[in-house]
Amino acid sequence: MNQIIDSETYRKLEEKFKKELKDEVDIKVFTRKITLKDEDPRYAEFTINFVKELASIDSRIKPQFLNLEDELAKKLGFETSPTILIGDDLGYKIIFNGAPLGMEAGSFIETITLVSQGKTNLKEENKKKLKDIDKDVLIRVFVTPTCPYCPQSVILANQIAIESKGKVTAECIEASENMELSVKFNVMSVPQQVINNDVNSITIGVQSEDKFVEDVLKYGSSAYQSKN
Repeated sequence: MNQIIDSETYRKLEEKFKKELKDEVDIKVFTRKITLKDEDPRYAEFTINFVKELASIDSRIKPQFLNLEDELAKKLGFETSPTILIGDDLGYKIIFNGAPLGMEAGSFIETITLVSQGKTNLKEENKKKLKDIDKDVLIRVFVTPTCPYCPQSVILANQIAIESKGKVTAECIEASENMELSVKFNVMSVPQQVINNDVNSITIGVQSEDKFVEDVLKYGSSAYQSKN
């Protein structure tokens, strides 16, 4: 496979990582050895090579390449090849379900930076609110590689996951690689967000930080629920 990251982008990422990365970032890439009939093996190949190239830019990016048949993958309920788990060693639950192609390569790289720093750009008042989360929450964001707005939604969900210290799982789902889920949640336009698989929580388009934090609190905060 040809080099994915061109020399100019490589140089820019080298500068970015040198400036912004702090701690090591654990990236677990799960793929399947035997491709299923409805899977395109090129997605897995792209993801493995892309992550390897990112790791070659900065040694603080620590990839592991695992099999979907492994016990860990089964325990986590991963089924799509590829599926990527970021920051698991630090207790974060940030998942990219499908290859980080196109526009999503940017949100993937930004997520690596955020996890390395262990902090986010959310408003201070929202960080404070997210400390009230005492129940597990799953945020799913459906995306496509050509959507220019999807990265905003993915990064917002991932920042909420980081601030929740493991209570919130953020899952970026590539819609075309996960047709069964896309059909289940009637994905017609992206980005589409769904919380705790509740169809009543579905929002379409980029949500404001304040509104989406509030949406998450409705599901994850006992204190919020008692007040409302």
